[in-house]
Amino acid sequence: MLREMQDWLLKQLNEFTANEEAAASLQMGYTLARNDFCAIDTRGSLILGATCTAQINGIENEKGERTCGLGLCNAIEYVKEEGFQIAGELIEAKNNKKAFQVIEDRIVNPLMEWSCECLGYMFGAMKTCKGNMGESLLLGIHRSTSG
Repeated sequence: MLREMQDWLLKQLNEFTANEEAAASLQMGYTLARNDFCAIDTRGSLILGATCTAQINGIENEKGERTCGLGLCNAIEYVKEEGFQIAGELIEAKNNKKAFQVIEDRIVNPLMEWSCECLGYMFGAMKTCKGNMGESLLLGIHRSTSG
């Protein structure tokens, strides 16, 4: 299993680095998501729409801090900053135990730390705003072009 995962990761990284169009598309997606989610407190979201943006922006944790709504932004930044390093660590893992330790330390633990503090609040906000997802500009473009 480990060898198959490593071979697949290596193939994906090689294709990505050799394909300028794929790299440009990934950069464009990252930039759109970052600009949208990381500026969520100052304007409406193209991806989520105005109502969902307001709901997510208003999320406070038990301490009254508004850090939970930044979870989407933080996740995008983390993947951008750490994604290739994590892939490299997985490719270099000598055995399953090492690979699973990388996954636990670099992916699962950070996600669980955020989830413990924020996931309930995020679900509450999304439940409240789901009826207004039609406000999403990107969803509207998709609907109008998909026939």
